[in-house]
Parts: sequence; C-alpha cells; structure tokens
Amino acid sequence: MATERRITISTALYAALGVLLLVALWFRITSLEKIPGHDGDESYLGIQVARMLQGEGFTLLTANRNLMDPFFLALQVPFQLVSEPSLWVLRAPSVLSGTLAVVFAFVLGARAVGRPTALVASALLAALPPAIAYSRIGHEYSQIPLVGVFAIMFAFRAEALGLVSTLILGQIVHPTNIFLLPVVVPVYLTQVARRETDDPARRRRVLLIVMASVMILGGLATYLLLQRPIVQQIVRARPPMAWGVFVKGLEKFFLFDYMAIGGRARTICWTIGRWSSR
Repeated sequence: MATERRITISTALYAALGVLLLVALWFRITSLEKIPGHDGDESYLGIQVARMLQGEGFTLLTANRNLMDPFFLALQVPFQLVSEPSLWVLRAPSVLSGTLAVVFAFVLGARAVGRPTALVASALLAALPPAIAYSRIGHEYSQIPLVGVFAIMFAFRAEALGLVSTLILGQIVHPTNIFLLPVVVPVYLTQVARRETDDPARRRRVLLIVMASVMILGGLATYLLLQRPIVQQIVRARPPMAWGVFVKGLEKFFLFDYMAIGGRARTICWTIGRWSSR
C-alpha cells in the first residue's frame, strides 16, 4: 500500500513538473511579435545579418564598440534565410538559447550533481521570470543563462579546461559574463579540494595557483574595462552609489516588477488578457 502511494505521489510530481515545463516553454514562444515592445537594438543585429547574407557592407561591432555575439548571429542566419523580415525572426535565437539553457541544466547537471538536483535546477530556470523575459528579446545577452549553465556545470565537475574555455567564450557572448567568476570559482575550488583529499600538499598548490590566477586575470580584466571610454563616461556621470536604491532595484529585477527597454521602464503584466493585440 505504501509502495503504491509513493508511486502515485511520484507520478503526480512528474506530471506537475511536465506541466510547468510546458507552460514555461509556452511563455517563451507565444506572441513574440507583441510582447515585449520592439527594441531598436534587436533590429541593429538583424540588419547586420541581412547585409552579410546579401553581400553588402556590415559591421561586427555594437554601438558601444563591443564585438557582436557571433553565436547569436549564427543562430539568426537560418531564420532569415527561410522567412521574411519580422520581429519573431529577430527573437528566435533568444527563444532557442533560453530553451537550450533549461535542457542543458538538466542534461549536464545530471552528470555533475545528480538527476534530482539537476531536475530542480532546470525547473527553476524554466520558471524564472527574468529567464523567460530574456528568452523573448533579440539581444545577445539572451545567451548569458546558457553560458552560465555550462560554466557552473564545469565548475561542479572541476574541469578546468572546460570552465576556462566557457568563461573565455562567455566574454565573446557578452562582457557581463565576467560576473560569473565569483559564482563559479568557489564551486570549482571546493570540488578540487574534495578531489585532492589524498594529497594535501598538491591540494594547497592547486588552490593557491587557481586563486592567484583568478586575482591576476580579474585585476587585468577590471583594468582593461575601466580604460574603455564608455565605462569612464558612465562612471563620471553616475552619482555615488546609493545602496538602498541598488538593493531595491535588485529585488525588483528578481521579482520582475519591471524591465528596461529603450531607456524607459515598462511594466510587463504576464496575464492572459494582455496577450491580445493592441
């Protein structure tokens, strides 16, 4: 009797999880032409891909002189080849990247931390409002969650080559991936310490080398970042940090009270009634 009850509960949980994943996928793919509003940067990326496909002059630099995400541009090519210009074409790579992040969170996570933990992580990522939002906007930063999934899983597996390669490629995706360092480095160091339990001296050497490397590379990256004209301009223009305002804004971000598009804060109401055309 107890066994049958456990099977029933397990089946109900898996069914609920399946429903959650389907709803999360639906929120990522439905009404891409309507919500959120069109951002000019989405068209900027799409125009460069279109010019490239037509043999016209194009640039691989953003307006801030950053390198465009080549992986995002590559994903947009097949959609532009098979469809007329539209907003959903510009956002299709974001949908695909966000969906793959959920898939790999489970596939890679199952090997790194076990199936139950990976399943929870995948479900949380699928339902996280900011992750859904950025899966619907045709910007290169929509691939940040995917980069984060690979980086965290390599850190849990203590695979230095995979972790370093992911972090380097992450900088090509978007410079803000530098903020993955304080997340993945402690995880990697912990896993290395666990793995080297038979040789304490080697464990200390590895930990010291990794920490020194992170400090040197982090300092170099910070120095180079601060030398950029746009960063210096922002630093000079911004008032001193108001930590109360920062924490409040961070809270709104995670609760998805707002998102900034085109320089304005627009409230997004994720309700069925708002999915109709204007």
